[in-house]
Amino acid sequence: MKPIENKSNNNSHKPRKELTKSQQTQKSKRKKKSKAREVRKQPINPSIRNKDIFPPKIIAGFTNRKGDKYILSVNQKDVSKRIYQKYELLSIFQALWDVIQKQAFQDFQNLVDQTDVDKRFFDYKILSTKKYQKIYLEKHPTPIDGNKLKQWEVDYADYLEQLALMTYPIDEQYFESFLKQAKKLIHLVCSKIYTSMAQFRYAWEVLTKFVSYYNTFYMQSEYHYPLPSEPVLVKENPLSIDENWVKNGKIFNKITKAVMADWAAASKNQDQSLASLVFSLIAFGGINDKELLAALVNTLLDQPVLTAFNDHHVIVSVRYPTTNYGNERIESPNVKKSSLYITQQISLDIISQCWLYRCRKFNEPSLFRTSTDIERSLRSYLNKVLQVPKNKIPSLSWLLNYASYHWEMMPNVFVDQALIGVAQGKRKTTGLLTDDFSTLINKEYKTNKPSLSVEVPLSKVSKNTVRYSELAEVRKIDIVKRIYKELDSHYNTRQQKEKIKDNEYDINQSLTNMLNEERDIAEKILIQFVLSRCNAKPRPKKETIQGYLSSVAYEWLYFLLGQPLNTYSSEDFEECYEEILEHKAVYRNNKDIQYSAKLLQRLHDIGVKHYHFPKVSIKEAQTQRVVRSEWISPIEYQAILLNIPKVIDPLEADMYKLLFVLAYRTGMRKKELLGLRYADIEGFALGEPSLVVRPNIYRSTKTQGSIRRVAAFSLLSDEELNFFNRYVQLNELNKTDYIFSPSFDKYPIDDAEPLAVLRRILSLFEEAKDHTFHAFRHTAITNFSLILNADNQLAKTLTGYSAQHIAKIKTGLLGVNHDAQDKCEPPRLYRRLIYLSQAATPDRIKLS
Repeated sequence: MKPIENKSNNNSHKPRKELTKSQQTQKSKRKKKSKAREVRKQPINPSIRNKDIFPPKIIAGFTNRKGDKYILSVNQKDVSKRIYQKYELLSIFQALWDVIQKQAFQDFQNLVDQTDVDKRFFDYKILSTKKYQKIYLEKHPTPIDGNKLKQWEVDYADYLEQLALMTYPIDEQYFESFLKQAKKLIHLVCSKIYTSMAQFRYAWEVLTKFVSYYNTFYMQSEYHYPLPSEPVLVKENPLSIDENWVKNGKIFNKITKAVMADWAAASKNQDQSLASLVFSLIAFGGINDKELLAALVNTLLDQPVLTAFNDHHVIVSVRYPTTNYGNERIESPNVKKSSLYITQQISLDIISQCWLYRCRKFNEPSLFRTSTDIERSLRSYLNKVLQVPKNKIPSLSWLLNYASYHWEMMPNVFVDQALIGVAQGKRKTTGLLTDDFSTLINKEYKTNKPSLSVEVPLSKVSKNTVRYSELAEVRKIDIVKRIYKELDSHYNTRQQKEKIKDNEYDINQSLTNMLNEERDIAEKILIQFVLSRCNAKPRPKKETIQGYLSSVAYEWLYFLLGQPLNTYSSEDFEECYEEILEHKAVYRNNKDIQYSAKLLQRLHDIGVKHYHFPKVSIKEAQTQRVVRSEWISPIEYQAILLNIPKVIDPLEADMYKLLFVLAYRTGMRKKELLGLRYADIEGFALGEPSLVVRPNIYRSTKTQGSIRRVAAFSLLSDEELNFFNRYVQLNELNKTDYIFSPSFDKYPIDDAEPLAVLRRILSLFEEAKDHTFHAFRHTAITNFSLILNADNQLAKTLTGYSAQHIAKIKTGLLGVNHDAQDKCEPPRLYRRLIYLSQAATPDRIKLS
């Protein structure tokens, strides 16, 4: 082996000149290497070279800062129109946020010094900013040189101030200011640039994403900005008139004057008296529904004994068959389609009551049985009175359509268009069953049964405190998009047993994998629904299944995702499905509600099969809709309150009493009541407490209209208001505490407990009706309808309110000038459900 030569030995034979030259060359080479190493040397860790020293902003990557504004750096031609609109809106929102955040930070700096700012806001509401400070220190290490150290300290102090400003969490006042200004900007931008309603909704979606981004990257889980609720289209009451209403209404007035002149001229025989009764019911009683009119006339003439009610007014329960809507179904074994009936309570006006008295004086039975018989008799009578050819006599339908021009204009009649539609039969509603109405005004509630044992307290159920605001909106959409993608990629109409290529797999495998993932119950039900449709025989087309998803999937997830569905009662599901269908009808302008209702019924049936949901029958999904009308009488309400201590532990008795009082008087939903905190009480110190319904970690609101203020000081009686004030004073320890939380828990009582307590109380009564908790809401809205539309005497008789209490409620609901006609329509909350409207309307129609 050749030995390794020593370099010094190799250079020994060279001349000194060459050796010096060689050494100089080596030195120069070493200098170059040293210089290259100096260039490659990094002062910081390369792993953090691209990391930012500030938290990210949602507009990063497509904007440039120019003063207080952000200029888009993206060319409009390089992206889609929708993406460009998104970038534009985000830049506007970010600029507005920076201005408001800077103002809030400056106002706070006037109160405390910078040390307090760091201590309070780096360790309190916001996410930790230590990682950004660490990145800054690695990028800009502390210098050793004293002169450089001073400048470094100044720069670092400026950085900390910028970081504090950027991460400063604005309070509720400033956040509300941001939302108000953002709303104005949306309307301004949409009015100039966007034209469709879909683009307006998209602008609100972008605003929601902007707030969600700040919740994700800036705020701790305990603190978050509430997501803005998109304004929804309010369902306005359509006018019950047409373009000929004024012209034909004047003709109806002329006919009415002629008829009244004939009434004063001479006495009438039986046929003329019957015709006069019918015309009086149409013109003065407001009975403008053909089916109801025929049934009412037959009931008035055939019923042996009529009930004297409300200062000698006649009130009668009218029951008649109907096709698709009612409150009573009778099954017949030999008939495929069951019979459907509707019952309504009618209070007669004075003029119709006079003609009824005369008609019942005749001994001969009347021949009225159908609307055709009524029309024939009425046309014959009008032919004599008007002295015009038969072809000029108005038909019964014409009279019913334009009679409201007469009775709506009468003195002391303040009826909104919703009730006019009810009177004309255009809006379906129902009253109580005959026995239930008799019980309502005559029932005495006696408790002969022994009280139930209260040794065992109500079941304590751990609350599912899901923070609804933390639910990722994108995830709701992603699950639907993923199903769409799988259908497009792997769905085929062949049977599963047929051979599939090696590089393909059937949709069943993909859906099953999705089902095995950790998912919410609502998502699993949606996946199982698609899976069941894919396995149907014959297998439906891909477009059919996607049509199912586009119809109900988004609403299903929006309303049910994150909810404790395994604790829901049938009442909770019914209320939720009612909200979904109303959302589709009003917000989505969906005309075919029955189709969506049937799909919701399928989804719920899957929950019944796999997750033990209670059985629910969605009435909108049925061809024959049977509605449940409930009305808790004042006597029954007082009996419920008196018997609460018999079934409830004494420590919790006052809490349940307040719960039932607020439910009965305000009509608030169950979850709205259970989600109330003491912080939601306003005006308590002034003696006029109001309840503010707004989202929190227990309960979310679905629409902007759900966030509202309920005037408890005007809706509660004086005794109930004093009880409310005492309860708040004794139990309010912390503003964040829930009003209806038991003594052993900090969370509200379980959703199922109010209904369980109500049923335990009702079980004490003899022959008591089994109410749902939702009956309190039905009752409150019915009472409001009576107070705002009916005669005070009728309202006092049916609701149990005093005249002073009625005046106080009108003031609380409508304002000080509650007698004005243009203010007689109740707020939207109290316009949703109107029960027994027919009982409220006719009694207001009277002669001056």
